[in-house]
Amino acid sequence: MKRKGCYRYALYLPLLLCCISLLHTGCARVAKAPSHTDPAVTVSVDNAQDNKTALITELDNRTGITVYDKATQVIDAPVQFPYHDYRFQPGDKIEVSVWGEPDMTRDVVVLPDGTVSYFLIGEVQAVGRTFNELRAALEKKLSKYILHPQVTLIGKSFAGTFVTILGAVNRPGRHEVSQTDRVLDVIARAEGLKYVSSFSDDFSYAGEIANLKLAYLSRANKLVDVDFVALIDDGDMSQNIQVFPGDFLYIPSSLSEQIYVLGEVQAPTTVPYRAKTTLLEAIASAEGFVENTACKSSICIISGSLRQPQIAKVDFDDILKGKIKNIILNPGDIVYVPSTFVTDIERISSQVIPFLDTIIRGDSVLDIGQRRWKTWNPYRGQ
Repeated sequence: MKRKGCYRYALYLPLLLCCISLLHTGCARVAKAPSHTDPAVTVSVDNAQDNKTALITELDNRTGITVYDKATQVIDAPVQFPYHDYRFQPGDKIEVSVWGEPDMTRDVVVLPDGTVSYFLIGEVQAVGRTFNELRAALEKKLSKYILHPQVTLIGKSFAGTFVTILGAVNRPGRHEVSQTDRVLDVIARAEGLKYVSSFSDDFSYAGEIANLKLAYLSRANKLVDVDFVALIDDGDMSQNIQVFPGDFLYIPSSLSEQIYVLGEVQAPTTVPYRAKTTLLEAIASAEGFVENTACKSSICIISGSLRQPQIAKVDFDDILKGKIKNIILNPGDIVYVPSTFVTDIERISSQVIPFLDTIIRGDSVLDIGQRRWKTWNPYRGQ
């Protein structure tokens, strides 16, 4: 009987050895799995910023392709393009269709009262809603007439996805932008930089008239870091950053020599430059100070580009008392009268941009109107 028991266990021994072998093989594979992940390109969560730089360097070395960190090129640029949660505005055009109902496909426009009108259900509120929210509202109303309606929305055009470009371009104004558009795309939509091809009564110069040194891009009343000279003259594509709805791009003309008077003055304005235009004349052209709020001891004269401005602070009373000479201004200078004493360049920039945007937009509207009147005026030449 003992021999029969031994034989019985001997029959199970090969099966047991086979199981042990399979288990060992599986453990070995699990242990080797991390070796397939290259430690040189693994980013640690604990030290993400340092590893981000290391990862970009490693990718550069391996592929030969330069990886640009776009987030460092724009001041206060949003991380993602705001189309994923776009909310409808008056003037938006949408194609609405219902699955299985081809006759119900139509284009609708968001009306000034914020609604769209559609088959069977009449008016539905659209302004302030996202694509998903409007789709759900349409399906809910259509469910009274159609069993389980499946609505599809396709955006055709958007009133809220525009940038404004003014100055020395051939087609200044508002231009629609998409998710992938960049600075050069906006300039191309404005039909390029303005070029004077021949001498005329208005100009004594032939050639491109854009003053790229003083050009700037603002976003939400803040300056965006773009070097237009490097981008357009030198072809530096790292400056060709993404644009976003609401951006304002200004490229001044080298022929229109102006001085900007902004801040705590009675009438912020532009002053045509004349030889030896002084600070006192510029302030007088803006109808003087707002007496209760103007900080006359810290008037800023900003020269050069807004990216790298040269700023001189002047005490206005010192000029009146003869302690210093009256300052002679140059074309393109910005005279900024703050409400409080200004101590740093960044603060000056954040205060100047809203004033500058407003003045340029207003002057451009007047200039466009005057040129259209000059072209259309039936009494011209009489």
